[in-house]
Amino acid sequence: MKSTNTALVRIVVDTEFGERLAELPQDAPVWIINSAKNTPVAHRLWTERPKPSHLGITTFGLNTPLSGEDEFLVIIDTIDLHHGEHSASPPCSIIKIYGCSNSEKITDAIKDINFTVTEESQFEFTAIRNSND
Repeated sequence: MKSTNTALVRIVVDTEFGERLAELPQDAPVWIINSAKNTPVAHRLWTERPKPSHLGITTFGLNTPLSGEDEFLVIIDTIDLHHGEHSASPPCSIIKIYGCSNSEKITDAIKDINFTVTEESQFEFTAIRNSND
C-alpha cells in the first residue's frame, strides 16, 4: 500500500548531471555526488537560492567516485538518518534516484529501510516507503 505522505528526497549519483541540477524542482532536498560537473553547479545554486531549513542541495562523495550503484549504497543510510522516521517530520516517503538503475543490491538496501521500488527506467528509479498498516 502506498503511503499518503509525500515527503520527497532526490538523490543524484550521476557525475555528469551538471546543469540538470538547476532544472530540478525546488520542492524537495537534493543530495548530489561531488564531481567536476556537479559541484560547481551546486555551489552556484547555494549562492543564487535562499535555502529553507528542510530543503536545499547537499553534496556528498569522494573525489574518486564509485559506480552510481555503489555511491547510492554508501549514501542511503545517511539519507535515512537525515530524512527518515527518527529524524524528520514528516519522514521521507519517496526517494527519486538519478544516475543508476535499480539492482538486487539496491532493492535489498532500500528494503532494509522499509522502501520498495515502484518506477524504473534506465539510470533512474523511484522508491516509496512501505505503509506500516
